[in-house]
Amino acid sequence: MLEIRHPSWLEKDPLELLRFYSIRFVMSHSKDRFPYAELITSKHIYLRFHGPGALYASDYSEQMLKIYARKFLHWQKTGHEIWAFFNNDI
Repeated sequence: MLEIRHPSWLEKDPLELLRFYSIRFVMSHSKDRFPYAELITSKHIYLRFHGPGALYASDYSEQMLKIYARKFLHWQKTGHEIWAFFNNDI
């Protein structure tokens, strides 16, 4: 599992390595603090929710949670296992 902190990880070569070795790409939702991309590199999908507005200090609206719930259902139907965590947010 890899949670990136620099956009260079979103380039072709690093992503190909993640897929080749089935290393989970962590989707780290934190507004603009960390690079965010919905990339699937293995069977397991891992998301960390740090807050949509202020890092570690904002909540998620019901509408936003429903959007992610639909994504989770789609990914699950395509054979993925989803791991989602709310980390250090209100």
